[in-house]
Amino acid sequence: MKCQKCFANEATRLVNGLHVCDSCAFLMENAQCYKCQMYLPKTELVMWRGQLYCQYCLQDLRDEEIRKTKAIEEQGRHYEHKGKAYTKKEVKLSYCENCGRALYTVYIVNGKKLCKTCSDKEVKKLKGQGVYVRPIRYKIREEPVVHKFVIALATAIRNIIGKLKKKVEKEEREES
Repeated sequence: MKCQKCFANEATRLVNGLHVCDSCAFLMENAQCYKCQMYLPKTELVMWRGQLYCQYCLQDLRDEEIRKTKAIEEQGRHYEHKGKAYTKKEVKLSYCENCGRALYTVYIVNGKKLCKTCSDKEVKKLKGQGVYVRPIRYKIREEPVVHKFVIALATAIRNIIGKLKKKVEKEEREES
């Protein structure tokens, strides 16, 4: 009898009600760790952020994440407690590696520190190449109120201009 999964080899085992060959049975019972690529029984693998990891790789990833957050915290804003007064440590400025903007929130894509727009472009570029990347986002300092106001104002102006363009296009279509 042929294997009911690959139809190539002779079926020697019965797994989940299917007559399968040894290689297909192995693949049905085991899965691959996303990081180290080792095949382990599915019961030993853990799902984390959408991928299956073995216990060793999962611990490495969690330790790495803790190290990254500690490094970002050291680099960002901190307050020291001295009695009832709080003093602010100096904040190191970071700049986007593509466009050179001062960063309030850092998006890390492929090891580059980027602003929001550059990270979106980089993710789209990689997605076009068939690679899915999720940027790591870190807030390193508060945006000034003026900066937030300017962004909100620019967004409102863009929305108004977009609505006016649509209205003009609609009137042109009605006239013709």
